This record gives sequence, C-alpha cells and structure tokens, in this order.
Amino acid sequence: GAMLGTNRELYKELSRKFDIDITASGGVSSIDDVKALRALDLYGAIIGKAYYIGAIDLEKALEAAK
Repeated sequence: GAMLGTNRELYKELSRKFDIDITASGGVSSIDDVKALRALDLYGAIIGKAYYIGAIDLEKALEAAK
C-alpha cells in the first residue's frame, strides 16, 4: 500500500527460477508497473490500493495486461 512501484527484479528472478504461476502482489501503483509485469509473462497482478485510490483505471489495466 506504499504506492512505490513493484519489485520487478524480484519477479523477474522468481519467474526464471520457478516454473509456477506467479501473481505479483504489492507495490503495483501504475499502468507502467502492469505493463512491466506483463512483459515478464506473469500469471497476474494485484492492483489493490492503486485501483481503490484511482491511480489505475481497471479497463486500462486489463488492456495493458493482454
């Protein structure tokens, strides 16, 4: 809930090491975060607070995640 961005390096490392579906959780605070996580081919992302406070539009997030 700090809205400081997601730990992209951690998710990149985890996705290289493990053959599992990874859902990013925590720090996702912008559409740029959603796009970066999509580029890592993660299973999903929780946008919680960013959606709640209006920092991320759900429709745009879904489009960026395609």
